[in-house]
Amino acid sequence: MFISSFFLIISGHQFVKFIKINNNFSVTENGLFGFILLGLVSLTINFILPLTAKINTIIFFILILSFFMQNRRQIDRIKKILITSLFTTLLSLIFISFSDSYRPDSFLYHFPYTNLINENKILSGISLVHFRFGHISMMQYIDAIFYNFINGKEGVTLPISIIFSLFFIFLIEEINKILKEDNYLKFYNFFIILSFIFLCVRMSRYSDYGNDHPATIFFLYFMAIYIKNFNSYILDIKKYLSLLATFIFTLKVFYFVPILLSIFIWLKKINFKVINLGSTTCLIILFFWFLKNILISGCLIYPASFTCNN
Repeated sequence: MFISSFFLIISGHQFVKFIKINNNFSVTENGLFGFILLGLVSLTINFILPLTAKINTIIFFILILSFFMQNRRQIDRIKKILITSLFTTLLSLIFISFSDSYRPDSFLYHFPYTNLINENKILSGISLVHFRFGHISMMQYIDAIFYNFINGKEGVTLPISIIFSLFFIFLIEEINKILKEDNYLKFYNFFIILSFIFLCVRMSRYSDYGNDHPATIFFLYFMAIYIKNFNSYILDIKKYLSLLATFIFTLKVFYFVPILLSIFIWLKKINFKVINLGSTTCLIILFFWFLKNILISGCLIYPASFTCNN
């Protein structure tokens, strides 16, 4: 669990650095962003190869080695990441320990499709075997990449617990900042507190998690960043929100509002170069996601019939 938490955080750190987002996001937020990189990597590879334990282990060590090679002198940064990984691990273990093992949705199509990803490249027409395979989320690809020689098959169950833990820690960090402010009456402050209450009351059971809760968590995180930077024209914020919106869409297609909001923030003041690494990455994610949908179901968005081709 600790290694997986560390892996996610450094993946996000490397991704943010690659697309040249220079804002001072926290280590926890880098961890949330790590899901986007791993989702893109696993989806892209699965077009040509199954995500076997061997391939996933190679990806794991490539990202770990690249991080340490580029940050070997950044001792303070490495310490922060290790400490955050430790807290994430402890919280994730507590989160999982109070769960039960009965997860009907997962056994019907989450785990079976994850197993297909681990054993096969993308299978054209797989939704004909069972319609549920057409509703697959990016979470199944992220789960699949955690099956490696370190985690074993149980690794596919870890990402969901880490999502909860990272977002929980993020909200605690933000609430701590709020308590140090003189003015509490801000909409952002209310939103963070309400999100924390909602997370603890409605999404505190691991056995309830399927594809919906991870999408909801990322949606709440997107809205927090959007509200906090509503009047900002900083290019890095626009890239950050656009990537989050795109990722949320691949988690749950009905969460299309972030896509609309991210378009709106670009239209508010178009003085920046629209074509950049951030927007290009968004287009790449959407291209591969729609291509995958067409291959497995014949639809851009399954099961919307107007997007399908017999």
